[in-house]
Amino acid sequence: MKTKLILVLALAVTLFCGRHASAQAWDTVRIQTGATATTNGQPARVNGRAIAAFQITGITTATITFEGTVNGTDYVALPAENVASGTVATTATANGIYRARVAGLLYVRARVSAYTSGTIVVDCVLTGAGDVNGVSSGGGAVTIADGADSALGATTDAAATAGSTGTVSAKMRLQTSQLDSIKTAVETIDNAVSGSGVNVSQMNGVAVTMGNGVSGTGVQRVTLASDSTGQVAVSSIAAGNNNIGDVDVATIAAGDNNIGNVDVVTVPADPFGANADAAATAGSTGSMQAKLRLITSQLDAVQTAVQLIDNTVSGTGVNVSQMNGVNVTMGNGVSGTGVQRVTIASDSTGVVGLSAGENHVGQVGTPGIAVTSRPTISTSAYTAGDNIGGKITLSSAVRVSAGKVRLDSITIVDQDNEKAALEIFLFDRDPTAATLTDNAALAFSTNDIHVIGRISVTAGDYVTLDSKAFATLSNLGIFLQANAGTSLYAAVAVTGTPTYTGTDDLQFVFGFTQY
Repeated sequence: MKTKLILVLALAVTLFCGRHASAQAWDTVRIQTGATATTNGQPARVNGRAIAAFQITGITTATITFEGTVNGTDYVALPAENVASGTVATTATANGIYRARVAGLLYVRARVSAYTSGTIVVDCVLTGAGDVNGVSSGGGAVTIADGADSALGATTDAAATAGSTGTVSAKMRLQTSQLDSIKTAVETIDNAVSGSGVNVSQMNGVAVTMGNGVSGTGVQRVTLASDSTGQVAVSSIAAGNNNIGDVDVATIAAGDNNIGNVDVVTVPADPFGANADAAATAGSTGSMQAKLRLITSQLDAVQTAVQLIDNTVSGTGVNVSQMNGVNVTMGNGVSGTGVQRVTIASDSTGVVGLSAGENHVGQVGTPGIAVTSRPTISTSAYTAGDNIGGKITLSSAVRVSAGKVRLDSITIVDQDNEKAALEIFLFDRDPTAATLTDNAALAFSTNDIHVIGRISVTAGDYVTLDSKAFATLSNLGIFLQANAGTSLYAAVAVTGTPTYTGTDDLQFVFGFTQY
C-alpha cells in the first residue's frame, strides 16, 4: 500500500512538472528600457533556446544592432528577420518584431548603436521553436507552394519528349530512355578502345562484304588517286638515269638511255678543251678548260679583296691611296686638295647650334637670376619672433642640381609701409622639420644646421614713397650651395609687432649670380 502511494505521488509530480515546463517554453526579458542615447542595454541569457524574438517600440530616429556572444564578452552582429517584410539584416531602424536564430549562443542583446530621437523599448522572447530565414527549428506544418499537388505526376505518366512540358514523372521516364541509349553507345566505344572489338556493319552507307572469292560491291578497296603524290605507276622509263631497283638489261638502244652503270668506251674528241685554250670571258661560251682559267683568275681577285678586309678587321691595317677619287695627302704644313676633312652638313641632325637661353658649351660667364616671392601673410598683429609668410621656396635659384650661387641682393616691397625689422634665413634644403607657420613663433628644430645664410633688415633700410616702403640690400656677396636639386628655401621672422592691412602686402626679390 505504501509503495502504491509513492508511485501515485511521483506520477503527480511528473505531470505537474511537465505541464509547468510546457507552459514555460519561453523566456521574456526587457533588454532596452526607455533608451534615449546609444547604449548596450541589458543582455538576455539564451539558456539553450533556439530562437530570439525582439519587439522594438519607441524609435523615432535611431539604429538598433542585434548582437550575440559565446564567451559573454565579445559580441558579433546577428542577422534577424523582419517578421512583417521578411527582410533579413543585422540592424533595425523602425519599430517592429524581428526574429533571429540563437542556438549555441550564451547571450544576445539589441544595442542602440546610433541615436537621434525617441524613447526606445526592446522586449526579447527566447523560445525553443520557430522558423527564421526559411530554416525550420522544429514544429509546424510545411507546405511546398511551388506548383499544384499533381505536378509531380503519376507513376503511369507517358514519357515526355525532349524539351517539352510535362510532369516530373514524365520527364524522368524520358531521361531513363536517354540514359539507356547513352549507356549502349558508351559500351560500344569502350569495346573499341579496350580491344574487345566492335562490329561494323556498314562503311559510308555500303554493307561490308567479308570472305574469299569474288568480292561484291561492298568490298572495301584502296585506290590511289590520280593526283596523289603517293601514286606509283610505271609504264616506261624515260631517257636519262631514271631507274627502279636493279634491272637486267640485255641490250640498250642507241641514244642516251641507260639503266644502272654504263661503261664509256669512247668520247667525242677533245670535249674538255686543250691546255692552250684562252680563258673565256664571264658568262661566255667555251670549253671547260677555258672556263676554269677564268675561274682561277676570279678567285685570285677575290682572295686579294678578302685579305684586305681581314687586315682591316684584325688591325694589321690597309693602305688607302684615294678617297672619293682624290689622292690622300699626309704630313704637316699647308694641306692640299687631297686632305680629307669632316664637315657637318647644314641639314644634319648632328649640327650643334646654340640658341638664345641657357644652352652653352662648357661654363661660359656667370649668369644672374632674380627669384621673386610674394607670400600670403596675416592681417593680425605679429609678435617678435613670429614667422611671416610661411616657408618661401626659391625655385631654380641654382642652375644645376646641387649647384652654387652667390646672393647679391634682396629687395623688399612693403605696400602697407610698416617698415618692419626682419631676419631672413636661407636653407640649403627643404626645412621640413622646422615650424614655419605664418603669425606663429618660428622654430628651427633639427633644420638649424641647414641654415646657410642670414640677412638682417632694419627699419632704417626702408625708404617711403607714395605711402609704400622699399628696401634694397645690395653687395651681400653670400656664397650658397644647394644640398640637392635646383631650389633654395627661405624663412622670414619679424623682430617687432607689425600689423599689415592686406594678405599680399609683402614682396621679396632675391638676386643671385649662378655658377
